[in-house]
Amino acid sequence: ALMQKPKLLMLDEPSLGLSPKLQKDFFKTILKLRKDDHLTILIVEQNAKKAIEIADRTYLLEDGKMVLSGERPSRDGSGTSLHRITWTPREDGAVRQLWEVSKDNGSNWSVLFDGLYEKQGQER
Repeated sequence: ALMQKPKLLMLDEPSLGLSPKLQKDFFKTILKLRKDDHLTILIVEQNAKKAIEIADRTYLLEDGKMVLSGERPSRDGSGTSLHRITWTPREDGAVRQLWEVSKDNGSNWSVLFDGLYEKQGQER
């Protein structure tokens, strides 16, 4: 695949079944390809930690939805709160964004934002 000098290389679970040493060597090679050949690389990878270490951008998919989550200090100084943002594509091409917050470590969630993104000129 690389002999054709592609602009984009897509890899699905490339480290699956590799020993830790081979995984390390593989990811070093990916970084070298990206740098030396100016290659865009799209990786679907279960080893999220390693993928995040080498990525310029990271997207997490959960049940077919793109999800972003993390912990941050609460505004009132009472500790931390969890935030979760999901983007769900709809059949009509629009994308729903739901931003939720939990102050009890994920047992209960409150909605901060529930919005719909549509392409310009797109009708409902």
